Amino acid sequence: MSREGIEKFKCILALILIVIYIGTVFFFIKEIYFVENPDPDKVIESNGFLWWLLMLTGSLLSTLVISTLAITDISKGKIHFSFLVNVSKGKSFIEVVTWIYLIVWLVAGISFFLVAVIKPDVCTAFNDFAKAFIGLLIGAVASLFGIKPPSSGGTD
Repeated sequence: MSREGIEKFKCILALILIVIYIGTVFFFIKEIYFVENPDPDKVIESNGFLWWLLMLTGSLLSTLVISTLAITDISKGKIHFSFLVNVSKGKSFIEVVTWIYLIVWLVAGISFFLVAVIKPDVCTAFNDFAKAFIGLLIGAVASLFGIKPPSSGGTD
């Protein structure tokens, strides 16, 4: 497989992951927030595979977002997927797709968090996922701004 083919495969895989993530996030939001008198534990129990899929894709996407932001030079304002650093064609398209990807990840995660805040009596697993998202969001922001410990410079 050519290098260009591999890069296209990576993009397709990333897009499949975000679609699965969006679908599972909003499925659980719908089942827990928009259903009258929901039983969140029962919703998660009866949809165990979807919950597992949400945990898996959420972890993978968060890793992708944090690694993408870690290599971004914020002063230049350019951003692209961390796994596509060697792409020469279509950089502006990749940049737009990356921004859309980051915004969708952010909106879906914050939506999940807000439902957990609005309905604090929701099951523990739901609240834990919402809190984990906020922790990952803090890590993403830290990686974007390049927050690093000060160098020792030999003054110890």
